[in-house]
Amino acid sequence: MKEKWTPHIIAVLSFVVFIVLGLACASTPETNESEVVYLEIPFSELREKINQAKTTQGFIVEAYIIRTPRSGHSSFELVSSPSDKEGISISTHEYSTISTRVVSNHANSQQIDRFRYDLRFDENKLYRIYICAYDAYQDGRIFAHIDKIEGLLDDHVVIAAKEQVEREAAEAARRQEKIERAAAEQERLTNLYRQAGNNFGNLRNTSRRYAEDLAFVGYTITTYNFGDGDYILESRSPSLGAWGTETTTGTYRVNGDTVIFLSSKGEYSYGTIVGTALRIGNTVYR
Repeated sequence: MKEKWTPHIIAVLSFVVFIVLGLACASTPETNESEVVYLEIPFSELREKINQAKTTQGFIVEAYIIRTPRSGHSSFELVSSPSDKEGISISTHEYSTISTRVVSNHANSQQIDRFRYDLRFDENKLYRIYICAYDAYQDGRIFAHIDKIEGLLDDHVVIAAKEQVEREAAEAARRQEKIERAAAEQERLTNLYRQAGNNFGNLRNTSRRYAEDLAFVGYTITTYNFGDGDYILESRSPSLGAWGTETTTGTYRVNGDTVIFLSSKGEYSYGTIVGTALRIGNTVYR
């Protein structure tokens, strides 16, 4: 019985092995991937070498980068001198619509696209650039892409620079906003001053005073002496003698309960009349 089944078992096993091998072959995709060997060449020969390439070839050149993929461009502009306006435009794989069929052992384009280009590149720096020329569609047409750029700034340097730029931009925005608010306030007070005409309210030929005890200065008295449209502001610290007196002058007008001051330096400020007192900021002069 054993002798009768042995040929059948061998046949069945052979068929199973044939099927397994067939499935294994079917599940392995056809590939055109190859490792790129890079040849160092002068930048002046790059265009010609790419045009003459018949198979996958890699080149290394030293070049300056005067444009990176931003502002509507999708490629790097490589030149032999920073003063050149035009050179050779080559993109990275990320900016290509071609399905890349070549895998380079130097492929490192992710480090190129991770951060803002204008922070990673210096137009006055010479870079060592790896470029791969290959037949992407196996039809004789040669395409070229950048695989790697040596000399890029380290990630922590880029992050720090990016954060510094953002901080400076935020600070500049705050300063600009402050300037605009101050300008708007000056315009508002200018209009109130003009509208007031020669109205001096109940301040004409009177004084308003505020006293406080300041650290390192001592007892200080600040007095507004109002005249017929003009004023004298005197701040006096008796303990400091002659050095403890400061005087400024200007003119004033009253518009409703608002007092508008125009200093001799041409700057407007204001206070509010509260009964017979004058409030300026958090200080009340009586």
